Amino acid sequence: MRLDDNNVVSNGSHVAHSRGDLSLNRDDGLYKAAVNKFNAGDYESAINLFQALNIQSSANDYFYIKCLAGSFHANKNYQSAYFWYQYAHIKNPKVNVDCLYYSGLTKFEQHDFAAAETLFNEFLSAKDVNQYVVLIKHAKNYLEIINFKKEKTK
Repeated sequence: MRLDDNNVVSNGSHVAHSRGDLSLNRDDGLYKAAVNKFNAGDYESAINLFQALNIQSSANDYFYIKCLAGSFHANKNYQSAYFWYQYAHIKNPKVNVDCLYYSGLTKFEQHDFAAAETLFNEFLSAKDVNQYVVLIKHAKNYLEIINFKKEKTK
C-alpha cells in the first residue's frame, strides 16, 4: 500500500481517497513523516504519528482520522480501522461518505459478509456517493461476490 501526495491509498485491488473539505496538501512535518512511514510499510509508526496529529488537530478535521483508519487497515487491524472509519462517518457523514465503503471493506476482509453487505448498500444509497466512481464500482463487485457466496451456501 502507498499513500501519495494526493492522499490516495492503493494496495493494487482498490483505491482509497482521503477526500472532503480538508486540504489534501499538508505542510506539517509530522504529517509528512507519517506518510513516509506509511509508504515504507511501517504502519505501526504511521499509526502513532497519525494519532498524534489527530490529537493536535481541530475537532472538525477528520482528515487525520481517515489517515489513522487507513493505517490500521493497511496493518490488517480491521477492528480498529472499522472503528475509526465509522467515527469519521458519524461525525461528518456528508464529507466522509466513503468511510461507509471502507467500513464495509474491513467487514468483508473479516469474512463478516452480512455486515459488509449492509455497509456497501448503505454506501451505494448515500446521497453524495456519485463523486466516488471507482469505489462505487468496487462496492458493486464486492456485493456480487457476497451474493455468489450466499448462493453457494444454499
